[in-house]
Amino acid sequence: MGGSPLFTYTGVGGAFTINGGTGFDVLGILGDEGPDVVTSTATTVTRASGTVTLGTGLERLDISTFGGNDNIVLTGLTIAKVIDAGSGNDTVNCSAAVDATILGGPGDDILIGSPAADYIDGGDGNDTITGGPGVDQMLGGAGSDKLIWNPGDGSDLVEGGTGTDELVFNGSAAAEIFNITANGARTTLTRNVGAITMDIGDTEQITVNGLDGDDIFNVAPQATAHITINGGNPVPPTLPGDQLLVDFTGTTNSTLTSLGVGAGIWSFGNRQSVNFTGIETQGPAQPGISINNVAVAEGNAGSANATFTATLSTASAQTISVDVFTSNGTATAPVDYQSANATLTFAPGVTTANFNVPINGDTTPEGNETYFVNLTNAVNATITTPQGTGTINDDDATSIFQFSSPTASVAENAVPGSATVTITRTGDTTGAASVKFETSDGTAQQKTDYTFGSGTVQFGPGELSKDVKILIVNDVFVEGPETFQVNLSNPSGNSAIGSPSPIVVTITDDDLGPAANPIDAAGFFVRQQYLDFLGREPDAAGLTFWTTNITSCGANASCIAAKRVDTSAAFFLSIEFQETSGNVLRTQRVAFGRQSNDQFTRVPYLQFMRDTRQIGQGVIIGQPGADALLEANKAFYAEQTVLTAEFTSRFPPAPGAVYVDALFASAGVTPTAAERTAAINAFGAGGTTGRIAALRSVVDSGSVRTAEANPSFVLAEYYGYLRRNPTDAPDFNDAGYQFWLTKLNSFGGDFRSSDMVKSFISSGEYRVRFGTP
Repeated sequence: MGGSPLFTYTGVGGAFTINGGTGFDVLGILGDEGPDVVTSTATTVTRASGTVTLGTGLERLDISTFGGNDNIVLTGLTIAKVIDAGSGNDTVNCSAAVDATILGGPGDDILIGSPAADYIDGGDGNDTITGGPGVDQMLGGAGSDKLIWNPGDGSDLVEGGTGTDELVFNGSAAAEIFNITANGARTTLTRNVGAITMDIGDTEQITVNGLDGDDIFNVAPQATAHITINGGNPVPPTLPGDQLLVDFTGTTNSTLTSLGVGAGIWSFGNRQSVNFTGIETQGPAQPGISINNVAVAEGNAGSANATFTATLSTASAQTISVDVFTSNGTATAPVDYQSANATLTFAPGVTTANFNVPINGDTTPEGNETYFVNLTNAVNATITTPQGTGTINDDDATSIFQFSSPTASVAENAVPGSATVTITRTGDTTGAASVKFETSDGTAQQKTDYTFGSGTVQFGPGELSKDVKILIVNDVFVEGPETFQVNLSNPSGNSAIGSPSPIVVTITDDDLGPAANPIDAAGFFVRQQYLDFLGREPDAAGLTFWTTNITSCGANASCIAAKRVDTSAAFFLSIEFQETSGNVLRTQRVAFGRQSNDQFTRVPYLQFMRDTRQIGQGVIIGQPGADALLEANKAFYAEQTVLTAEFTSRFPPAPGAVYVDALFASAGVTPTAAERTAAINAFGAGGTTGRIAALRSVVDSGSVRTAEANPSFVLAEYYGYLRRNPTDAPDFNDAGYQFWLTKLNSFGGDFRSSDMVKSFISSGEYRVRFGTP
């Protein structure tokens, strides 16, 4: 379950057999600070002082050896592995054919992956890493590392990290073709089949060993690397050209004539010929030029300079120049600022140059305004950031938002369980205005001590203060006073943020010693479901209903366990969750292709929490006015989405049918004829109104709801119970999420038969939020 160990084995004497259960179970093997030797067979793991036999139901093996020069050799295992070798000069060899995560830690390590897909991080030190067959990620980390790719290895992603690193690309005895091509900011190397994608900013040196056979090296234009190419038998070189150093970072093809080769053919005596195609020999890559963003206060009169800085990515031996000029945004010249243009020159070795834009002061409230500073016509360099944004911060605000005090305090066991902070508005309050608030962790954590809070507070004409409540979790840990912050941002109505802001809230501890975990109490458990899944305190009727649902079991433990599962699942399945949090996930899937089952595109935890709080603000389903408020919140969220630059870029103006088909395609679903027609009809005459209506129609279609149902259910387990992304610690990958999605799908979405909810609410990671697991 989320990578939590089922059993931790120190290897101090004896022999054990460990069996897992129905969840995602992990066996942890702990070493010590001295040298460790760990070996395995298909069914056992052995340290010098003991052996553990792997029974049934185990999904992963975790090995942590801490300090010392360790030797870990794993063969035959058929479960996933996470190996943390700790400090010291370690050797790790995972020949077992299931995915491995290998962390070398400090020290000079030798790390060899499995035949499956591995994640290998050398950490500090001068490491040697071999991924092996399978699609691997190999990270050198700090130090001078060697990353090796042998015949038969899979398509890997390689990042050298800091230090002087070398990628060794070994050929075989057969004739082979090596292709070296540019891939955006990376370089891709292929050998007939399979490929390594190398981050060229990290790996400084590539050695390609052709070995025997008539090998061909094809180096494409604009590929960037520093490569040593060894052609011929692996014997001491006898000819000056046996090792050829090729630098191909320019932009124009050339032959190797200047290297004394002629016509692009390099001969190694009677051994082999190597044909180089498209090699570029114009010298080191040109530096990139970027321009920063600058914000300055407007002032009340006269003018003051906003100073922008153009920066080279690296120093150059050549003189570099670039043209720079201003352009209007919401700020216009000559009213708000004065137009300017210049040619910036970087002498050899100089990496920065400044450009001033005069800003005009005034006393007219007009809100913050922006203009742009643009780069063009670079000489001896490339432009990496072509535009900087200048912001003129209006200091003529008509009203100011701030907190009533710089600090607040709440008892951990306060009733009701919330901290109240007061936002005040001063100045001209005759018009409506709003301000956003959001919590951030200090020593108090949103996962265990309080509930993440975010929202927009609306002030009507004449309103001077509003209270915001942040929900508090009464755990039983003895931890002393803890703090978190509430921050203000995005004032509207020509307002500004004043002081004090942010406010620091202190939670005073009420615990004196060990106590039972409160999550086992029905009332506490039910309240926590409201906090975690609906983001609010329970209404009295709901709290009573769901608490009674559990306590009606009396002392029947199996009844209580089943009722807790059903009660918790009901919150995910509720209209309130599905039309707030669920609406966020469906909207993001349709608008931006962010599918919950894809770790690379899914809506991340923090954005999910912000957007969910926005749609759910003030909504309590079953209370008067809730339906109308929910509809207004959803409509505004859809409007915000459609008006973003990202949405406009993905869905430029188009006829209704084209637009609707693109929305369904973005969601990755095939609509029914009725769903497609309904969305086209909602589009109507088009425009922004039609685009919003069609988006909402697709978001609420049965096809999108069905496609997102199980993936969002599993994601809600992580976001609700564990308060984190599925790939955050302690998992570090998506295996746990995918395990539960596969299991839920295999049971047709039945959370009871799949044991999913049961496993999460009984997991150590969930229970330790509130007390001792």
